[in-house]
Amino acid sequence: MNVRSGLEVLLDDPRPIAAKKIGLVTNQSAVTSDLRHAVRVLHAGRGWKLTALFGPEHGIWGEAQDMEHVDHTTDPLTGLPVYSLYGRDEKDLAPRREVLKTIDALVIDLQDIGSRYYTFIYTMALCMREAAPIGLPVIVLDRPRHEKLIADIRAAGARIRLIPDGDLSAGIAAAVVGTGVHAVMGTGGAPEGVLTAAALRCLNGEILGRLVIKDEAQAERFKSMGIRDHKKVYTTAELAPGREMIFAATGVTDGSLLKGVRFFGEGVRLHSLVLTLATRSVRFIESVHLSKRADVKVRF
Repeated sequence: MNVRSGLEVLLDDPRPIAAKKIGLVTNQSAVTSDLRHAVRVLHAGRGWKLTALFGPEHGIWGEAQDMEHVDHTTDPLTGLPVYSLYGRDEKDLAPRREVLKTIDALVIDLQDIGSRYYTFIYTMALCMREAAPIGLPVIVLDRPRHEKLIADIRAAGARIRLIPDGDLSAGIAAAVVGTGVHAVMGTGGAPEGVLTAAALRCLNGEILGRLVIKDEAQAERFKSMGIRDHKKVYTTAELAPGREMIFAATGVTDGSLLKGVRFFGEGVRLHSLVLTLATRSVRFIESVHLSKRADVKVRF
């Protein structure tokens, strides 16, 4: 199977960035199949001009520690400015509009595992929020994941639907009639497995999961936690054994069950889901959070 990353697809057909000054939101994970980094490839230019870099949590080269603030800097190899999207203040979590106004398109190339502990998807959402009012196009590059599993499912003759969202929303969709999702398979974060199990208990669904060890360090961590059987298959009740359970989620991007965050001039609109085990109730909540400006106008 020949799998190409979103970066390679863009390089093969660069029309979205042709003759444009572009900014790049990225980190160390953005490489082609021959390990050329997006910064170097796009800086070389073939009818476009890379003029600004934006770094998420951990910095553009992944050198900062978790939750460590990153300062603006200059890339030593290209001389381009690197604007931090993980600064010391809330306003430093999104690109500044005065900087975005200097480019014609914003390219985002980040790998995210769909985990609530990863901030990259929120960095992308904040970039889109700031780009929308000034009409700046945002180009998000998809990347291969689970390619062997996908090949096996297709070889078995089953239809498959690839989803860009986190595995949590997909797992919930599998327990709801009418979503078109009958089963979900894949490897994700253990916390997301527990959260999905909690939601599925409220929906009378079922999840089966087991731990996947990536390296020796992780194996030692499991051992220190008292986990001896790495091949044990955990059931829904084992993953979420509580008797009183409430599950709540708000959409960030559009999915099968929830709409993503909608930004408009006066604030944001959110779409949320609340599930309860004791009463077996399902609530969809749509909320509007208005801007704190003195001249804000209310719209429903």
